[in-house]
Amino acid sequence: MNHDLQIQTAYNKEIDAWDYKFSFEFVKPYLETADIAIGNLETTLPGDREKFSGYPQFGAPDELLDAIKWAGFDVLTLANNHCVDKGLDAIIRTRNMVEKNGMIPLGTFYDDMDQEKKAVVIYQKNGFKLALLNFTYGTNGIPVPSPAKVNEIDLNILRKQIRKAKEYNPDAIIVLLHYGTEYQTQPDIYQHYVVHVALREGADIILGGHPHVLQPFEVVQIKDKYGQNKNRLIVWSLGNFVSNQLRVNTDGGMIFQFQLIKQNNHILIENIDYIPVYVDFRGKHYILPIHEYIYLSSS
Repeated sequence: MNHDLQIQTAYNKEIDAWDYKFSFEFVKPYLETADIAIGNLETTLPGDREKFSGYPQFGAPDELLDAIKWAGFDVLTLANNHCVDKGLDAIIRTRNMVEKNGMIPLGTFYDDMDQEKKAVVIYQKNGFKLALLNFTYGTNGIPVPSPAKVNEIDLNILRKQIRKAKEYNPDAIIVLLHYGTEYQTQPDIYQHYVVHVALREGADIILGGHPHVLQPFEVVQIKDKYGQNKNRLIVWSLGNFVSNQLRVNTDGGMIFQFQLIKQNNHILIENIDYIPVYVDFRGKHYILPIHEYIYLSSS
C-alpha cells in the first residue's frame, strides 16, 4: 500500500518528482534473482497529481511503479479491494502502466472480452509453464465501473478459470487471493472454504493477502477432482510488504520463496523458505530483511 506519508516522504521538491527506490534497496537482491517475483499493487496509478492519496482511496505516482520494476518484480496482482478507488480511468491506466513497465498485470480487465482472454496468464521460464490467476473478495463496496472487470471471488468463476488454466497443461496453477479478515493472524472460515474449492478444482499453489498480518503457511496433500493426490502449498497471508501501518504485526510481512522441481513427470514443491521483512521508518519507509535490520540496529 502507499499511504499519504509515503507519498510525502518520497517527494523530492528539488526535482519536483517522486522516488521510491530507497524503499526497496535492501530487498532488491532477493527479488531480482528470482525466476519470477510476484507482488500485490494495492493502489492505483491515476496519473493526475490531484488524485494522489493514501487511505481510504489509494492513488500513487508512477514513480512507485518504476521502483517496483527496479526492485525486480515480474508480475503484479491488481485485483484487490482498492483497485477501483480512483474510477474507470485509473483501472485502465494502472493496467496499462504495469504492462508499459515490462511487468505482467493480473486480475483487472478492460471489459468482458479482455477478461475472457486474459484471466489466465501463462508465464514460461526455464522450461516451466505456470498458470497464474488473481481474485479479490470485493472492492470495498464500490461498484466496478463499466466496462471494466475485476476478478471477484465467485466460486463458479473461480472453478471455471482454474479449469481453463488446466487446458494449457501447465506445470503448476498458482492462484493469488485477496481475501480474509483484516488483522487476524489465523485464516477464517471463508478463506478455508475458498482455498478448499480452488485446490479441489486443481490449483497447486495458493498465495494469499489482505489481512495485513502474517498468517501460517502449510503444505497439504489433497486429491483434486481429477484424482491427482499430491502436495499443494498454501500461504494464507503474506502480511504487509511496505506501508505506513507501523503497528505491531502490520509493520511487516515476508518474502516467500520456493522452488518447483521436475522429477519423473511430477512437479515437486521444494526448498520452501521465507525472509521476514520489517518496515523501518526513519524519515522514510525502508523495507528491511529482519536479519539486516538487526545488524543495522547494532551498528
